[in-house]
Amino acid sequence: MKIDNKKISISVIVFSVLIINFLFCCLINKYQINKSLQNLLYDKISKIKSKYNYENEKIFNNIVLVKIDKKTIIDYQSKKNYTFPWPRNFLVLLASHCINHGAKIVVFDILMPEPDVNRADSIGFENDQLFCEILSTSNKIIIPFKIVEHGYYDSTNTLHIQDTYKYKNIKEFKYLEPPYSLFSENTDNIAFNFIPKDKNNIIRNYYPLIKIKNKLYPSIASACYILFNKKSLPKKINLNNEGTLKLNWFLNINKNYFKYMTVDDVYNDYLESKKNKSIDQINENYKDKIFFFGSDIAELSGLSKTNLSTTKYFSNIDIHANALLNLLNSNWIKFININIELLIYSLIISTFIYLLFYYKSAKKYLLYYFILILNMIFIHILIYLFLNIELNSSIFLFFSISSYFTASIIYLFLYGFKKYNIIFYFKNRISDKLLKIIINNEKFLNKKITNSTATVMFIDIENFSKFTEKYTNDDILNITNLYLKKISDIIISNKGYINKYLGSGLMAIFGSPHFYVEHADMALKSAIECYNFSKSLFNIYNINIRIGINSGNIIEGFFINNIPREYTIIGNNVKIANKLEKFNKKISTPILVGENSYKVLKKNYNLNYLGNFIFDDNENSYRIYYYSDTDKITKDYFDLMIESFENKDKKNFKRYLEYFITNNVNFIPIYLYINQLKEDKNNFGMPIKIMI
Repeated sequence: MKIDNKKISISVIVFSVLIINFLFCCLINKYQINKSLQNLLYDKISKIKSKYNYENEKIFNNIVLVKIDKKTIIDYQSKKNYTFPWPRNFLVLLASHCINHGAKIVVFDILMPEPDVNRADSIGFENDQLFCEILSTSNKIIIPFKIVEHGYYDSTNTLHIQDTYKYKNIKEFKYLEPPYSLFSENTDNIAFNFIPKDKNNIIRNYYPLIKIKNKLYPSIASACYILFNKKSLPKKINLNNEGTLKLNWFLNINKNYFKYMTVDDVYNDYLESKKNKSIDQINENYKDKIFFFGSDIAELSGLSKTNLSTTKYFSNIDIHANALLNLLNSNWIKFININIELLIYSLIISTFIYLLFYYKSAKKYLLYYFILILNMIFIHILIYLFLNIELNSSIFLFFSISSYFTASIIYLFLYGFKKYNIIFYFKNRISDKLLKIIINNEKFLNKKITNSTATVMFIDIENFSKFTEKYTNDDILNITNLYLKKISDIIISNKGYINKYLGSGLMAIFGSPHFYVEHADMALKSAIECYNFSKSLFNIYNINIRIGINSGNIIEGFFINNIPREYTIIGNNVKIANKLEKFNKKISTPILVGENSYKVLKKNYNLNYLGNFIFDDNENSYRIYYYSDTDKITKDYFDLMIESFENKDKKNFKRYLEYFITNNVNFIPIYLYINQLKEDKNNFGMPIKIMI
């Protein structure tokens, strides 16, 4: 029997790599990098799962969230003279109304460490007595306590938790801030309201239990579960090493899974019930429901982001209610042992590594790699969506990474470092389509300084210094970033190249580094779109932009040792575009276009002729065109006036000029010609000199 030495050698390599990777992944599983990658992978899937959860009719959902927003606080302060936190007799009214009409539980996520204060219409101590009475008699109200790093208290009354020995990895804290003693001594329905966040301030997990001085305390969600089911927590709670549950989200960034009410809704229902009106409907709104009252204001409750969205914020009661659904439906995210996962991944990766060393082909390696990753991700998604099990996908990726490095090295030798340098330089400066064209163009990879034809565009904010005087530094930064991001997106989407940012403006090039015939059209199209966008900023921030466009012969290339540190263009046509942008300021126009660009435009963009000009001490004159929202009659008269000027027809020139004066038309470009007539009568009809 013939022994295949190649296969034996590869098998030894595969086995060695697997052992190293196995030990490496066992180690890296303990570090933040693994958790960060895992979060990155599953945050996207969580959004899909949230939508699936939202549409799942089997999920118990009898939860009502009553959010106290800023408008409600202001309204109650103005109408009832209630300052927040509201008098506790008002909380009694809300709670008793909910309970009297069938509510199972009422949660107040409002800290009450101090006695109520006296007010014009109530006495604080009496309010506390009323609140204490409903706490003890109804046994349906839950109030929170706060976990603190330093303090005097390390215990308070709470709900009894059975079979405590069955819960592992429970997080331990040292101190707490209990509710006002009158309450804490008369009820056990006290729970902590702390919600853990990761290093990015995002909520993914939840503490169902904590330990202080060897005593277990339930969270608000856990306390609701115990009261609702009249029993202890589920015995198979799958706590991770940090003592938290991985939440299965029933929140949705576009839809409301829970029923939401306002304090006004509850209060108005209370008033209606006093009149014996709509009792059946009112009962329907409250019967067998769990009510959460809590703040929807960042300053009070600390609105939080979840992995569903980095822009939408959820209140604490959103999170507590979501955690309660996890407990009620035994629907939290579960895990399996990491060692079992690693063994499974080892079998999969062994085949992958074997093929890599057997075929020694970068293309096949990359192909197999992506097929493997896509299949694994698809399987992981299905398991996560339908079985509520989160597999450690990041560990699988770390297994794959060593093989990928091998392919990367091969790839570097095949294609060289120059392509990576170009990708690094042009990424986010041009569209992905253009980037792909230039990196696959062998001529461009070896390109040096050459003559070419392109269109240059300069954009800047008019009177930026005045703008900065009106706003704070943070506002200036945010507004400028918004403006630059938007106009950059517009330019890139129109095949432009962001050459450089110039303070509050930028320089863009069309037709370079990749030439295309319609470069002038794309530049002007971008300019008009940028101008239209700027109108929205003008309405809010009084911001105008100035744009100068010019085409023609230019010199292009990498100007520092042929390394893509600065791929740019230079030449007289670039200077003219810059002068056109600045010229806008003198005549209050948004867009000026040079003659070279105008001649090669393929479409009509409602440009109008401005005149023939000489910049600074230049000997050559340039015919310039402008784009403006000015009405057609004004433009027509201005065209006739320019025609008369260039024909040296003073009589008709003054006649058309009289239209502007008589009708009090404030069209700034006419002053170029008025000044020329006054200051240099002998050169009437000649190109006008402009100092920029």
